[in-house]
Amino acid sequence: MPKAAGADATKSVAFADKGGRILESVKVQLIFWGTGWKQSASPSAADIGGAIATILSGPYTSALNQYRGIRAGTLLGSTTIAESDPPNPFTTNDVAKFVHDQIKGGVVPEPDVSPDLLYCVILPPGVNSADSSVIGEHSFCFYVDYDPPLDLDLNWIHFAWVTNDGTLATVTTIFSHELVESCTDPEGTGWTATSGPCIGSGWCEIGDVCSSTGQVGGVTVQSYWSQNDQACVVPNIGS
Repeated sequence: MPKAAGADATKSVAFADKGGRILESVKVQLIFWGTGWKQSASPSAADIGGAIATILSGPYTSALNQYRGIRAGTLLGSTTIAESDPPNPFTTNDVAKFVHDQIKGGVVPEPDVSPDLLYCVILPPGVNSADSSVIGEHSFCFYVDYDPPLDLDLNWIHFAWVTNDGTLATVTTIFSHELVESCTDPEGTGWTATSGPCIGSGWCEIGDVCSSTGQVGGVTVQSYWSQNDQACVVPNIGS
């Protein structure tokens, strides 16, 4: 999870594969949550969606191939839910319940559409996490939908949330951080650090030891740890 900015890792960092779930070719479903998206929000949902499509279609995730062969992903879709507002401040559990409700209501695809589906909730400006030190996070929860008498759906939901300070560069930086971590460690059982400068509790993942940014396809992204290079990288920076 991205916290306060700091320097990239300057000492040896080791990551190990716990053998758990990864997202081999992520399918991102964007959900813009809040009445603020009805208004002329800046950046707009269209601006953010376009930038995220550029991240997914470009070279940014190419270095993830070293992590058990993770391939490029795609933008599955985008929807705006402007009939309600998230709590302010909100918790990750609030986001999990919101995503679950949108799936159950048929607003967004069900998780069985793809084992690599990642729901990403984008908050409007001015809506913040209950933990003021955290500006984005990814997690997972269980999806249960029962339509009697025989239709029982049981699936894991992988999701992320991204806060918004009103600048496109910040939104895409946070999103890119959550993207690479969701791919390599969606449930805390994939690629995690065995040593390194991670601070605080939680999973220590490939975005947590890096903080520098670069441009890919004109979009600002955060660097992430490359075990092969023993460095934080933005693949094909400036392409």
